[in-house]
Amino acid sequence: MFIGPRTAIVLGIGAVIVGASAADASIPDSAGIIHGCYNNVVGSLRVVDSDRQGRCLSGETAVDWNHTGAKGIAGIKGGTGDTGATGAKGQTGDAGPTGQTGPTGADGPPGPPGISDAHQAYVASADVPNGDPTTVAGIDVPNGEWLISAHGSLVNPDHDPQWQCELNTGGQQVDVATTRTKSAGPGNLAPLFFNEITLDAIVDIPDASGHVSMICQSGQASSRVEFIRINAEHLT
Repeated sequence: MFIGPRTAIVLGIGAVIVGASAADASIPDSAGIIHGCYNNVVGSLRVVDSDRQGRCLSGETAVDWNHTGAKGIAGIKGGTGDTGATGAKGQTGDAGPTGQTGPTGADGPPGPPGISDAHQAYVASADVPNGDPTTVAGIDVPNGEWLISAHGSLVNPDHDPQWQCELNTGGQQVDVATTRTKSAGPGNLAPLFFNEITLDAIVDIPDASGHVSMICQSGQASSRVEFIRINAEHLT
């Protein structure tokens, strides 16, 4: 078949027009759907532009695709998955602020009485009738080891006796001392009718408490002991 120059020009212009139409087509349409026509005889498929009045011909079946389907129903909840592995230990957090000071608690009950470290007894004057052994002073001390010191002034203005004094605890003598006093009688150019006596001992009180006595004797009447002091110092 011969195609003349005019026919070629017409075909070229038609191709240009068709190309321009295809470039201006709205495929897919504004809803995102692609429209097409299926030829029921030869089985060919062509795309049409519905926005430009594109229609299927007789013997063609309209088809669409790229429709968004309706939202399906929610599926059945799946079973609980296995416990995951323990994660790595996180960093230590910053120290929190210091809390407020709590209220002062109630006072506790009083404690038991403690042992005093020192005890003392004082007697201003004690007679020693007929100079017989007489307890002139005494002191009570609790359990423990004690240093006992006793001191007194021995007086007898009428006789020249030999004095003996002792410390005694639990019926046991723990220290003893002797001295003399001189009366103002004949032959005593330098009378010394009083004299000092001192006793010291460390005593152990095994029981809950004990008593320490100072016992003096002179063998003569008119005897007495004055300004008697017994001191007890707790050691252990």
